Amino acid sequence: MNASDLPQQRDGTRERLKERLENLRQEYQAGEAQLRALEQRSRELQQTMLRIGGAIQVLDELLGEEQVYEGA
Repeated sequence: MNASDLPQQRDGTRERLKERLENLRQEYQAGEAQLRALEQRSRELQQTMLRIGGAIQVLDELLGEEQVYEGA
């Protein structure tokens, strides 16, 4: 290796670092997109569970009223 090889090595290293940086940025953006999708799915699931919980409560109350009438 001689002194004239150093700038080429630096350029090669710099290019590899630029490529790695770009790859990391792409991975980060993909991760952000996945996180947003998961957060949206979580909100949807919470709403579904609230509706189901409400339906359970109504049915429990209806069944409780039936038991009172049956006992009278």
